[in-house]
Amino acid sequence: MNRRTVALLLLVTSSGACSRGRTAPPAPRPGATLRTDSARYEVSFTKPVYRVQIGFVYTNGTDTPVSTNYCKVPGPPALEKRVGGRWVRAYDPITLLCLSIPPFRLAPGQAYRGTLYVSVAERGANFLPQLEVDSIAGTYRLRWALTAGSDPDDPDAPSVEATSPPFELVGP
Repeated sequence: MNRRTVALLLLVTSSGACSRGRTAPPAPRPGATLRTDSARYEVSFTKPVYRVQIGFVYTNGTDTPVSTNYCKVPGPPALEKRVGGRWVRAYDPITLLCLSIPPFRLAPGQAYRGTLYVSVAERGANFLPQLEVDSIAGTYRLRWALTAGSDPDDPDAPSVEATSPPFELVGP
């Protein structure tokens, strides 16, 4: 063997020996998850308002806290309906604009259980909010984005978004 081959073998052997006993760094956590508590919800209707309550759990599966500014509790997730093969916003609730101090924060691995209270007028009614799709029955999902980190006002912080599996709204 020539000197170059011996040096290369020594380098490979010694670098392998140095790594023995070390453990691999932990695998990164997956992103956030959002799950509803049912695959099907019955919608009630008292003219001109549709009502349904959708229970959900948002789990922070990241390595950092997530946060949001809202009034006392986190703001509601978005309700989207599958229309023609794409997802569109179905409901835009009226929300309070006050801020709570401290802001809502969810530590890594922690879960938040909430309920989306949908109370929405049929299209064309003299009430707000109004349904933003043609009909209430169909396939839906929840989508919720919180800010990565403890400061929800950080303009450079990325969003941590989670989307629920599809579920059905049935009713009138």
